[in-house]
Amino acid sequence: MTTGSNDRPALCAGLKVLDLSWGVAGPIAGMVLSDFGAEVIKIEPPGGDPFRSMPGAVQWHRGKKSVVLDLKDAKQREQAQQLAASADVLIESFRPGVADRLGVGYGALSRINPRLVYCSITGFGTKGPWRNLKAYEGVVSARGGYFAGQKVGWRAPGPVYLVAKQVSYGATNYALQGIFGALRRRLTTGHGDRVETNLLQGGVAFQINTTYKWKDASKTPARTAPPDAADPLSTVACYRICRCSDGKWIQLGAFQSDIFHRMMVALGMDEESKDLRYVDAPQFKSDEDSLRIIKRLEEQIAKKPYAHWAAAFEKMDCPYSPHLSTQEALDDVQVRAIGLVVNVDDPVQGKTEQVGAPFVIADSGWRVHGPAPLVGQHNGQGFATSSKTSHVARNGRANGFMLDGVKVLDVTTYVAAPTATGYLVDYGADVIKVEPPGGDPQNNWGDVGTRPNRGKRSIWLDLKHEKGREVLYKMVEKTDIFLQNFRPGVDQRLGIDFDTLIKINPRLVYCHAASYGSTGPYSKRGA
Repeated sequence: MTTGSNDRPALCAGLKVLDLSWGVAGPIAGMVLSDFGAEVIKIEPPGGDPFRSMPGAVQWHRGKKSVVLDLKDAKQREQAQQLAASADVLIESFRPGVADRLGVGYGALSRINPRLVYCSITGFGTKGPWRNLKAYEGVVSARGGYFAGQKVGWRAPGPVYLVAKQVSYGATNYALQGIFGALRRRLTTGHGDRVETNLLQGGVAFQINTTYKWKDASKTPARTAPPDAADPLSTVACYRICRCSDGKWIQLGAFQSDIFHRMMVALGMDEESKDLRYVDAPQFKSDEDSLRIIKRLEEQIAKKPYAHWAAAFEKMDCPYSPHLSTQEALDDVQVRAIGLVVNVDDPVQGKTEQVGAPFVIADSGWRVHGPAPLVGQHNGQGFATSSKTSHVARNGRANGFMLDGVKVLDVTTYVAAPTATGYLVDYGADVIKVEPPGGDPQNNWGDVGTRPNRGKRSIWLDLKHEKGREVLYKMVEKTDIFLQNFRPGVDQRLGIDFDTLIKINPRLVYCHAASYGSTGPYSKRGA
């Protein structure tokens, strides 16, 4: 159950966290903090967290301690306040105003503990007409338009319900960003912060492309209207799901011209790809041309089984993937190879296989600190009266953004990694995007390239040329964070690998965000 070594303390070692949340988003945030070394105390109502009946709860609560407290009882409420007095972080998911009525709101607890980072996760935020609606995944997704915007459901009319709890996962992501950012700022100011996010906001993390299209609909309604689940044009023509002859589904991913033409060769359609209508592919001049290639792709793939197309795409280095169930995904060789599955002995479920680390920090141990606790298992046990970090104090006051003064070099492309550095911009970091001559190819997809890159500065550098690398190395000297998402080996060929850059700047935080990880049989596969 361990990833990495223990040469240095774990990322969250010494932090004390109170988890008063339920549902999915808050508990997963607490799980991540626990896995990275924090002491997480789950405060549950009498009878326990009602969401413990969900299958995933054995993962969300692993490594935590469970204390049952009735916050409506004055004496037990005081116990919760005493725990908060020495906590570094508190996570709660009450509806707006409820925590205040129970005596565990930010106002009351920040007076007791000014260093507390207090994170609230609601369904729809603390303002507006929806603020008091119950924060169920389906309700938030329906209200936010996330079901209607699914890009693969056009074979059947109407919304498409999601297996993955995307709005909750998005809220988890935002909550952790806020918590880590507030903890970082506390090192300077000595004061805690209030962090707020919600499930509706969390869904935006998965809807960047469609929300941009909605705003642009008034300009060109035929092409950019809100995507309808019954519209085959609601996604890029060559980035879609097709059904093979054996009934299995395959995901295509041709976002660039060179990939499109390799895909056409793999499909045995190389002569057809020379058609003048495909000169700008995978972008097309008209809906008619897009619909034509969609139809041809589906017809061709339907002629052969999945194994045939997998081999053909592998040979031509084309991005592809089968569509798996969640259980099949856990057994995938790449998932196993990069440690995304860990074994946990649960006192109720017995031997379980659970999802592992979301990211790995070299030389800093990640591990599951135990199974999910039984309800009230740690009632009556003493807890530390102060966290290991609580003695640190500063006199500064928070001014500006959480990441003011942080310098970032962004050598990434497409959506996921550029979006990550886009968040850093939002929090105040100075992000310079390093692009190849001619620019990031993703810039051609205006709706996709706009949000991830807003607020960044840009420089064109040819990293294949010595002069280009020299400029980059000078920039690295004064950089705090360096992010790249090349396939393994490309960074070494370009001279921007970790070993090279850490010699230039030993304080550099170097992040590699490859599609399939840096090791394993799929590590060099395109995505």
